[in-house]
Amino acid sequence: INAEVAIPPLKLSPVITRARNNESGGLVATRTNSKFVIITITAPEVFKKKYADEIINFNPSSDKLEIDLKSFGIGEAASFKTAKSKKAIKKNLSKKELDFLYDQKKGGLYYNQNGAEKGLGDGGIVAILKGSPDISDENILFF
Repeated sequence: INAEVAIPPLKLSPVITRARNNESGGLVATRTNSKFVIITITAPEVFKKKYADEIINFNPSSDKLEIDLKSFGIGEAASFKTAKSKKAIKKNLSKKELDFLYDQKKGGLYYNQNGAEKGLGDGGIVAILKGSPDISDENILFF
């Protein structure tokens, strides 16, 4: 007996991305399977809000941010830390030997170019996660 079996369409993750820094690479979303999406982030041309990539509907329980370390001029390893606000990033974390910092209040992902020196050096905002999802180091992949 030949019977046709209806195969339901693959549901895509609700992650929607908009690259603001089109000229410098921007975001690349890759479907690895039907359960999660990996979003690759490269360094923007300029570390300012208008050049930052915008990520909408990021699901921290399943989606990942993959950061291209070479595009930031970083070797093989990098560090990540979250803070309650941008003020906490500037006041406390930007003075530590940390590479990437996340503002839980506004959803900003920052690159700290100068390590433990005051401020972010030539770094700054890389991406904005709309809705400020509660991400952790479990959501960050470095390559």
